[in-house]
Amino acid sequence: MLHWDSSSTCGTVLLAEILTILIVVFVSRAPLRGFAFFLRAIGILRRTQQQAPLPGETGAVLNQSPDLKRQLGRSAYAFLWRAFRPDTATERALAGVDPEFPREDGKSEGPYDYAGNEEKHIARHGFLFKWIAVKPSYLADISLINDEIVDLYFKTARRFFRWQVSIQADVTSLYEDVDAAVTISMFRARDRNAYYLMHQMRRVIDDNVRKLAFLYTSILLAVLVLELFIIDHNTFFGIDISFVDNTVGGLFLCAAGAFIMWLTYSTEYSPYQRNNGRELRSFLTRYLARISDRYRDSMANARAVTVGDETEGEKLRTKAQLWHKIMMWLAFRAFFIETFVRNILFQIGRNCGYYIVLVPVLMSLLIVVTCLLLVNCFGVDLKAELAIPPLYFWVAYAVLVVLAGMLIRNSMNSIDEMNQADWLGFDNLNVDRGMDDVVGKYAEDVAFWKGRLDR
Repeated sequence: MLHWDSSSTCGTVLLAEILTILIVVFVSRAPLRGFAFFLRAIGILRRTQQQAPLPGETGAVLNQSPDLKRQLGRSAYAFLWRAFRPDTATERALAGVDPEFPREDGKSEGPYDYAGNEEKHIARHGFLFKWIAVKPSYLADISLINDEIVDLYFKTARRFFRWQVSIQADVTSLYEDVDAAVTISMFRARDRNAYYLMHQMRRVIDDNVRKLAFLYTSILLAVLVLELFIIDHNTFFGIDISFVDNTVGGLFLCAAGAFIMWLTYSTEYSPYQRNNGRELRSFLTRYLARISDRYRDSMANARAVTVGDETEGEKLRTKAQLWHKIMMWLAFRAFFIETFVRNILFQIGRNCGYYIVLVPVLMSLLIVVTCLLLVNCFGVDLKAELAIPPLYFWVAYAVLVVLAGMLIRNSMNSIDEMNQADWLGFDNLNVDRGMDDVVGKYAEDVAFWKGRLDR
């Protein structure tokens, strides 16, 4: 026969609340985004983010000054938009279309399905926590350089060097999100898959830390609620559990909580986060090595313009301009990829720091407020409830809290350090020496022929 008293009712409600929060966190962000659509439908939250302008565009969009008066009103909803946005500026930039370049998926119209194109070449693993495995086919642009690739490189490089800097920015987005969107818009014609993977890695690493903080906080709160309102009153969801020894029950709860923390950390969280870091570093190493190879090829071709039997000045000039533009554009590709890496590493450190501190604090405050409301509603003496557990339970619970704090604090230790020595970055290209070599070669040839003609 079920027996519900006021204490067991409070405990049941609190456990249900903790479980609901945990399920929502682990399932997806869909509830927040669904609420965002509701706010937009009733006019409270308006979509103000615009697509980043394409390079080469002119007109009022780029040339006009920002309307600061209008943006001041939008900034009042900035916090709501950041919390409930259906997509970010970075995601919209990744989904953007460069109409002057052919689409890789063969579509001629409609929105570009960037996620489906990239997701085919990566694999996601994990149950509670996630990690991304990058397939070898994900690395694009691996064929030998040919006339078709050279023409595409030149077209992309020329567009980049004509890029007009936009002074517009959406105040409802975080600055690093706006900065990432601008970078992606400049280079997505060739590097969209690289930026997509880095963005997804950042999201997965952030989500794993967020889930870990919620999981451990939920375990701590659930153990306390079970001890105060369930074990000490011998009722669990209205069922009589008087056969459970109260002395053993509290210690068992603490031991079970510690075991679950250790199990989830050692079997899923730590190895999965380590895999994410290694996959990202491995991809950057291969991707930047490919750009470095292409840069050195273009520099060699730029130096070799004056070598051969070609004597027509117009053709020599066109060829020199082509290879010089490609050489400089490839160097900028490496430079902006590394700045994007810095961007995502900053976001990972900032966001995970917030999760580690704010998730335990805010979730604990929510449960405490709910507990106080239930205690007042059902007339439970909270001081008496806190005095029931013996001293050794509080000692064991303190050890559990310390263990959770140590694991959460060390949640980022499993990610290996991102070391620029692992890849060929912008500094390894020695762009200044490359420019000196190319210009010096042209100057030497000019001096040689001037000397021949003066004789």
